[in-house]
Amino acid sequence: GIGTTTPGFNLTTAGTQYTTGATYLGSTLEVMGNLRVNKGGYQLNLDQENPAQDAFIGHNARYSSGYVTASLKLKWGVSDNWFGSRGIVFSYADCISFFADTVAATADTEFTPTMRMIIGNNGNVGIGTTTPVYKLDVDGTVHLRGVADGTGLVVDSSGNVGIGTAGPGAKLD
Repeated sequence: GIGTTTPGFNLTTAGTQYTTGATYLGSTLEVMGNLRVNKGGYQLNLDQENPAQDAFIGHNARYSSGYVTASLKLKWGVSDNWFGSRGIVFSYADCISFFADTVAATADTEFTPTMRMIIGNNGNVGIGTTTPVYKLDVDGTVHLRGVADGTGLVVDSSGNVGIGTAGPGAKLD
């Protein structure tokens, strides 16, 4: 034990450690807490503040408070005029959500992430909405390339739209 008189493993340390050079592991790395990877100040954070529920992966953002997507609060990792943050929240209660912000940030100040896409536990995907009610629920303009096919509606590769026909012959058929 280093810094402890009651080591629980072959090597147990108490307090902060700093290692220069590479560290090699021959098996599993288990982190008892949160993991921060820091390269030039912009951190990649893996947090799980509530072991029974939510987990979080964030770039230039770290967990601050809240456990479900609607109440989640994060803190900026470093100050920047435009960089913002990106991340994924794994919410046991309702969904996997993806966020991205390109805004000015001040280190250690709290913010609510802007959720860009949600995959609900029911399988519904929301883009621009945090409450998708359909398999694909988009709030905003959609641009399709290629062929889109569905029950009653067909958009072919030339941009022709058919309602009730599988082979539209005009822009709207």
